[in-house]
Amino acid sequence: ALPPAAAAATRSATAARLYSSGVVAVLRFRSGATALAAADAVIAGGIRAVEVTLTTPGATRVIASLTARYPDVAVGAGTVLGPRGAAAGAAAGAAFFMSPVGGLGRGEKGGGGRMP
Repeated sequence: ALPPAAAAATRSATAARLYSSGVVAVLRFRSGATALAAADAVIAGGIRAVEVTLTTPGATRVIASLTARYPDVAVGAGTVLGPRGAAAGAAAGAAFFMSPVGGLGRGEKGGGGRMP
């Protein structure tokens, strides 16, 4: 986990990137390869924030690939249902996570406190 000041700065920077992007492309597909191709297309079209749902097979590999290939794009994990999903997204390099489950917050251990 990051020190509290560094975690707050990271969360703030990510939130600013998400806000400035104006839109987040949510990618949910039956294969990781399709999700990756769709991400390439929306990023080529100017989208600067992409969420890969963890229901997509190979989602963490897609997230890791996108964060390595597009360091200027905010890449996040979606459909995070608990700390295990948050930890998997964080380990893959996700800058943020989205969850339909109440109670998953910034202090959740899975994200190490660095994710908004």
